[in-house]
Amino acid sequence: MHDKDEPAIVYEHGNPKRAIGKCPNRMSASLLDDLVNEAITPVAVGAAPRFHKRLYVVHKGCVYEAMTSDRGQTYHGYPYKGRLSSATITKLREMATKKMCLDPVRDKPRPERRGRIARTA
Repeated sequence: MHDKDEPAIVYEHGNPKRAIGKCPNRMSASLLDDLVNEAITPVAVGAAPRFHKRLYVVHKGCVYEAMTSDRGQTYHGYPYKGRLSSATITKLREMATKKMCLDPVRDKPRPERRGRIARTA
């Protein structure tokens, strides 16, 4: 979390290979629980795992990734910057459409500011 009202991606020591997602400063515990509960899992190949190491969700036009280090008991989330499979992007795009926040994601001119789920042709 950082002291801003918007999510952001910052770079450790200015290195673009060391992107760190920073959450807005006003996300309540109940909102965080809701986001984890509505998050999607990446499309798995093979047998379904007992827990998912990573979850993805869209909130106010920003893609968040949540990771677990305790076999799915708890998750730590942050704004996401990186590549996702086309199947995961499709699921996130559907979520953003239902939440009516797809346009803010599409219209962001700087992808390093927020995770992007929509690619315009």
